[in-house]
Amino acid sequence: MLKASPVVDYFKREIGKIMTINKPTLKTCKNGHKFYKSSDCPICPISEEERKPKDNLHFMLDTPMGIELIKHIIKIKTKL
Repeated sequence: MLKASPVVDYFKREIGKIMTINKPTLKTCKNGHKFYKSSDCPICPISEEERKPKDNLHFMLDTPMGIELIKHIIKIKTKL
């Protein structure tokens, strides 16, 4: 069996400290979703995923190019 070096031992100890400091805790968001987070960030990953548009059309319309497309369509409609 190989003997671990002092450097490896040091990093194992440091990683152990980090893991105990950032231990994930069970949280519940305002929508009732339960999730584990190791930071103080209040964002619920489940609610964020639900908030995203289900299709690409809505996502594309929120981009600058999509906004310009909507303006162009409105401009064409007003000319008719």
